[in-house]
Amino acid sequence: MVNTDTSEKYLELVKRLLIEFDERPEVELRRKDANVGLIMYGLALAAVRSACAALTLHSQGFGPEVTPLVRLVYEAGVKAQWVFQNRRQGFDALLDVGGRSTGRLLSQMDKAGFSVPEDLRKDIQESVKPRTGKSKRLENFEQVCLDLRGGDGLYLVYRGLSSQSHAGAQISHKYLTPDGNGGLTSVLPETNFGVEAWTLAVGLVYSGRALDEWCKNKPGKKALREAAKQLGIPAMLLPAT
Repeated sequence: MVNTDTSEKYLELVKRLLIEFDERPEVELRRKDANVGLIMYGLALAAVRSACAALTLHSQGFGPEVTPLVRLVYEAGVKAQWVFQNRRQGFDALLDVGGRSTGRLLSQMDKAGFSVPEDLRKDIQESVKPRTGKSKRLENFEQVCLDLRGGDGLYLVYRGLSSQSHAGAQISHKYLTPDGNGGLTSVLPETNFGVEAWTLAVGLVYSGRALDEWCKNKPGKKALREAAKQLGIPAMLLPAT
């Protein structure tokens, strides 16, 4: 359990990171492999917007309902770091995995009897590429984490978030408590936000620094390094080997 003072410290850090991202000058990407930079920018924006949504829910008294958003922010940050370390191969893998996911959706639509326009079907089929070594790893988030230094710890955080993001007993028990008569009664879940705020800040640092490395002048580097120091994490994740 994270105490109240620490929770507030991390919550304020998240708010500061969001403000600093919003106040950045217009993103100016390096010309070489600019498409990789665009992917980084998209992941950073996804992290920022999801973190904003998480803070909004928290401010309205929601607790465990915020966890799936926290997981998305964290996942976006780690994947952004992985793509950065793998450069063009990481970018290609991200597109490959996206295309294959859409291809599986098309297959499921066929099984369910949905009518898919032929031009859309053709576009989807053309987006599905053969798996590469990197895309195989990207399909498994544990492998993504293990490709980076400290991967076991990175994945542990993700597993903890995932265990609280799927419908099941671990979610159900948050809304129930023994009633003293051998039964259960409903209860509002706790809204302590310390761990979630820390994890949001970590995801924002990782996605922000990965984007910075693809920008001219690296506008957020200093602030993100300071945030990483406060969180007790490296600002950049190095390859495992």
